[in-house]
Amino acid sequence: MASKRMLPPWMNREIQFGTDYSEEQVLPVMKLPQSCEVIYSHNEKDCSLLCAELSKSMKLPSVVGFDTEWKPSYTSGRENKIAIVQLCPSLDRCYIFQVSKMGFIPKPLQDLVQSSQITKVGMSISSDLWKLYRDYDIDHRFTLSSSLDLGELAKSLSILSDKKWGLQSLTKRLFNMDIDKSQKIRTGNWEDFPLTCEQLNYAALDAYASLFIYEHLQKLKKTMEQKP
Repeated sequence: MASKRMLPPWMNREIQFGTDYSEEQVLPVMKLPQSCEVIYSHNEKDCSLLCAELSKSMKLPSVVGFDTEWKPSYTSGRENKIAIVQLCPSLDRCYIFQVSKMGFIPKPLQDLVQSSQITKVGMSISSDLWKLYRDYDIDHRFTLSSSLDLGELAKSLSILSDKKWGLQSLTKRLFNMDIDKSQKIRTGNWEDFPLTCEQLNYAALDAYASLFIYEHLQKLKKTMEQKP
């Protein structure tokens, strides 16, 4: 008999939407649930097999949480290539593809990112997709047309139209919770191999939170549309 899926405590709390918070207030931190499997891939063959399996298992059209990370450059006018691509197709599974270790983006992963049937959701997502185009020639005509910026989606709702949103600020506004944006991890070396557990958790949480926020915003939008 399959065991009942247990949600983390913060997902079981009654969410007080719109609760005001101060910058000094210590908020509970959103964490990646133990039920969410993190799948780490760093070679071409493994990446191709995982993406082919994922493509077959997805019911189209579909939505995935999306993000990228790269090693910071401290040289003026120079920017390193994207090192990892994160995909979260469901709230119980996130993929971390370390493309810097592969040296390129395998075609099955390209196909997923470029698919017009798979909507990529994330914060300031167009910047990531343009960088994918510059770094790896991933066709931006397809990626941009099949993407959705969470900040813009939030602003389209009258109750969230009052500011420019980031992942952290939107998490606070929607759930009265913080999300770990450790500068030490964020500005670390994403080309290091293997990635640390802290890096994998940080990267997976960004993609997970993007999908989680998207689903919550869609519910809010539906509720508002049903009101007389």
